[in-house]
Amino acid sequence: MAQRKKTLDVLILHGLSKELVDDLKHLCESLALKTDFVLNLPAGRNPQHDKVVSYIESTRLAVVLVSFDDSNPKSTSARPNVYHELTECHRILKRDVLVLLEQRGGNTVEMPSNLKGQLIELYFERERLHKVYPQIIKEFIDRGLLFSPPPTHDETK
Repeated sequence: MAQRKKTLDVLILHGLSKELVDDLKHLCESLALKTDFVLNLPAGRNPQHDKVVSYIESTRLAVVLVSFDDSNPKSTSARPNVYHELTECHRILKRDVLVLLEQRGGNTVEMPSNLKGQLIELYFERERLHKVYPQIIKEFIDRGLLFSPPPTHDETK
């Protein structure tokens, strides 16, 4: 199978947390990374599943926002589509997937058991997403999406 051209630096996959998605997109774009999310992209005559797979194949890094399903306040899970997209990301991109897992009230949103420990997982609280930005940026640098600044004189000692 031919390698698909990577047209996006970062693809954000998510449930219903539009505000969090907008915050992540703003972070990425402020770093001059070409970033988008599936609902914002044209379908290209593809049904939803094929559209998702197509965009996963055309990104350098998938950031999967695994947040609690707010349509069911007692749930400890994300929306089913998020788990499906996470599995597709792992299948297609292998390790070029960054998983952001929401924490709330001492609980962490569930991660599928077959993916635990397979991907980079970062934990955040809804009102404090910005606290994981330094870790996200380190992952961008590690994957060559950003260049690390040269060490300062003090760091070379």
